Amino acid sequence: MENKKKIGLILNELISNQNTLDIPKFFSNDYVVHTSKKDYLGHKIIIKWNKDLHNFFSDLKVIIIQFLVQTDEFIVWKRTLRGKIKPSKNKNLKIDQSLILHLNTSVFRPNHQRICNKSYP
Repeated sequence: MENKKKIGLILNELISNQNTLDIPKFFSNDYVVHTSKKDYLGHKIIIKWNKDLHNFFSDLKVIIIQFLVQTDEFIVWKRTLRGKIKPSKNKNLKIDQSLILHLNTSVFRPNHQRICNKSYP
């Protein structure tokens, strides 16, 4: 499956369907997420991220997936999520994230995934 389609499928499963069961199918055990505070290894961070998103937001949707650069080694992409802050049903939040995903084989085995968050009221 093409990497762009794979990213769309994964986001749909995680965000729209809240399905974390297929994470091992798409992400290697040595998957690494780098944040400004800490590096995280493995599937637990993906499951925690997904759980936290759905605990704090309702009506969560992927609004935009924009692919900025793609080579055989990496993809630079941006995703925009939108949802309502729980328990308030009236406060919308838009989250823009830019990511660099280093690729290796048919599963995502990145050396780095950088996430930069911007939230808007």
